[in-house]
Amino acid sequence: MSEQGTRRISDHALALWLLAGVMAFWCVGMAYTLAQARLPATHSGTVIAVFPPGYSSQRALGAIIGADGLLVRDTLFDNVWVVHGAQPGFVGELMREGAWGAYAAGSFRPIVVKGCFL
Repeated sequence: MSEQGTRRISDHALALWLLAGVMAFWCVGMAYTLAQARLPATHSGTVIAVFPPGYSSQRALGAIIGADGLLVRDTLFDNVWVVHGAQPGFVGELMREGAWGAYAAGSFRPIVVKGCFL
């Protein structure tokens, strides 16, 4: 292989390593942010309940009902639901029923400017 061919592969390898590094940094940052945004177990009200990937709609609804919650609306994902529970400790009950966590209801709303999502 010529020196130019070796250099081209080397440049691509550098770009791929840089991309991998940026993606890894983003993943760690998102994991930290989601962990910090999780509501405490004593919280109640309208929340976004996140269940493990692979949870069916029926299983998630069963967990919501088991926590004495009411369904507000579904989302694009079978394991993410907007739910409401008035009793104190509702988030803790959701987590005992299998939810990974609960977040404030407005946490994941997209920013809309003139009809376009940002």
